[in-house]
Amino acid sequence: MGKVTAPEPGLHVIEREWAPQPEETVGWRLNHLMLRIKDPSVSLPFYLDGIGLRLVFTFNSGPMTVYYMGYPQHGWTPEETFAKMQRRDGLLELIHVHGTEDEEGLRYNNGNEAPHYGFGHIGLTVPNVSTALARLEKFGAKVFKPLGVATNETIPVPPGKVEIVDGYKEVYKQIAMIQDPDGYFIELVPQFMEKKHD
Repeated sequence: MGKVTAPEPGLHVIEREWAPQPEETVGWRLNHLMLRIKDPSVSLPFYLDGIGLRLVFTFNSGPMTVYYMGYPQHGWTPEETFAKMQRRDGLLELIHVHGTEDEEGLRYNNGNEAPHYGFGHIGLTVPNVSTALARLEKFGAKVFKPLGVATNETIPVPPGKVEIVDGYKEVYKQIAMIQDPDGYFIELVPQFMEKKHD
């Protein structure tokens, strides 16, 4: 593939066409994302009651319990959802290693703090970011980036990097970022972005 060149700062590029997908990967889809959780009695209510996900299945493997969740397909029963799970996009898998809830000082790395940058966030599209923020704060979410703010610290960009360009700042101000009970970041994106400039 060679070296990939980034677009000019501030330029939002929408690809006009895609190279054909390799034939061997036709039918592949992003099935799920896995996060480790410390205490299911804290994390499950946040994701089920706060975020509105639904458990698809739970499995105790011995040393840990696995919780698969997603947004139900309209009209599918829980049994249908389970049966068709491998054909679904966007499931979230939470894994609880038994006993971690009692380990003093245990904290999972969220990928957004030096020197362990890596995983960034889960992105959720919501009808109204302000309403979603208010709701999730009631469920214990910590607001990392409020609406209307667009700084390197709230992306977060490692210290010493150049400042975010103005065009992206206008987009980023419409997005909020919260942290779940384990410190993972969740980005709240509006269904319709306001165009602030031409």
